[in-house]
Amino acid sequence: MNANLKNCLVKPKKRTGAKLKGTVATIASLCIVCTVFFASLLAGGCNQKVESSNIDDRSFFEKINDAPVALVSRGELPVWLNKIVEIYEVGGELGIPSPARFYRGIWNGRVTYFISCLYHNCPFCYVFDGNGNNIVWTGDGDDVTKFCSISKDWVLIYQTGNQEFFQ
Repeated sequence: MNANLKNCLVKPKKRTGAKLKGTVATIASLCIVCTVFFASLLAGGCNQKVESSNIDDRSFFEKINDAPVALVSRGELPVWLNKIVEIYEVGGELGIPSPARFYRGIWNGRVTYFISCLYHNCPFCYVFDGNGNNIVWTGDGDDVTKFCSISKDWVLIYQTGNQEFFQ
């Protein structure tokens, strides 16, 4: 037998009962951790924890849906937002343009941007300040609730993809 091949064929070690039980317990623990992890991804899919039970989504989305339309060209958008728009228009890795709407409003006296896309599973994860910084919520739901209730003057400024999906 070839020496290299012989070195590759390693006889498996016999495991004693205690080591085998420890290995099974470790594998079981990893399975539980992985299951919980993937379940949390499926349930939320958002890397920012936002408690939605305290949010008055309806009033916020009514404001968004009733927002006046003042569409601008891509050249009129802030540079950072233009880069995000390009991702939606090109369609990312799949090359399928995404139907999205880009809103500008006022929150805490500052210009704020909100991106609404039917593919988002975490709607408040796509809120940006005027400089393009993603707004990170504390996770207790109070800040999102305040955002929903006090943000104002929303205007639809840009849209991508097939807008029939929003009808």
